[in-house]
Amino acid sequence: MAQTIQIKRSNTATTPSTLGSGELAYSSTSDKLFIGNPNTSAVEAIGGKSYTDKLDGISADADETNATTVANAGALMDGEVTNLAQVKAFDSSDYATAAQGALADDALPKAGGTLTGVLVLSHSSNTANALTINNTDNGATPTVLSINRFPTDGSVADMDKIASIEAKGKNDTAGTVTYGQMLVTAQDVSNGTEDGRIYLKVMQNGTLTNAIQADADNVTINGNLQVLGTTTSVDSTVVNIGDNIIKLNSNQLTGTPATGEAGNAGLQMSRGGQTDVRLFWSEDNNDWRVETSGDTSEAVTTGILLHTANSSTATYTLDGGSF
Repeated sequence: MAQTIQIKRSNTATTPSTLGSGELAYSSTSDKLFIGNPNTSAVEAIGGKSYTDKLDGISADADETNATTVANAGALMDGEVTNLAQVKAFDSSDYATAAQGALADDALPKAGGTLTGVLVLSHSSNTANALTINNTDNGATPTVLSINRFPTDGSVADMDKIASIEAKGKNDTAGTVTYGQMLVTAQDVSNGTEDGRIYLKVMQNGTLTNAIQADADNVTINGNLQVLGTTTSVDSTVVNIGDNIIKLNSNQLTGTPATGEAGNAGLQMSRGGQTDVRLFWSEDNNDWRVETSGDTSEAVTTGILLHTANSSTATYTLDGGSF
């Protein structure tokens, strides 16, 4: 008498939910043969029409140089991959964490390359740098952080905004505020006569305001300028000052005035190869003085102002004539 042995089977479920150790099952829905793993009893696919159909689709002379074969296998030809070496050498340790994407296209290579799209760096440390750029070149080559604007359609115009670096934070209502900005614009994009300008902006009373703007001709400061050095040199040939009062010795606002040379405040004029001359207030003498030769000075008096060296005498004859 003939005997028939039938394994577990289904024409509706694609995968059996459970199988005993070594138990076989076949699904006509997925065309796969399954077995229960002898160690874990996990359901594992081990064959079936689904796999043999794929093998039948590969020609007998198939190899990795046959484009049709490679395409049928769901693979890529060498010529279709521009960074084949990187793909073959792919290692998860060479890329960013899985949190940035499960696909290699979503990861950022540490060894360099081009990243397209938007990159956001986020961290919660208040001591570590969010971004550090190191240059290990042994020469004098500087580290360059290049921010470029190259429109794909080639359209450029005067006053184009080329690059902007912004510093944002929150206000007391959790609103996002740009507290500072450095902006670079192309003032003139004409070939051969290009001009650029840099703006430094800061938040002031709720409005992002130009603090400094600079180009090759002018630097404009929209506010007060405080210089803390000991010497300030201005090489301009003409200096225009709108204030009608110039205050000297502004660092001596309280206390007893200094004496000696430190107590003199005024103007000193360079005269080339000749001795400089000065007009100054003397704390020692409590008067205005004129210094015309070395350390010798005289008080500014009526006699000094009408000194014969500073005036001349002329005699005129008035004659009305006759008629």
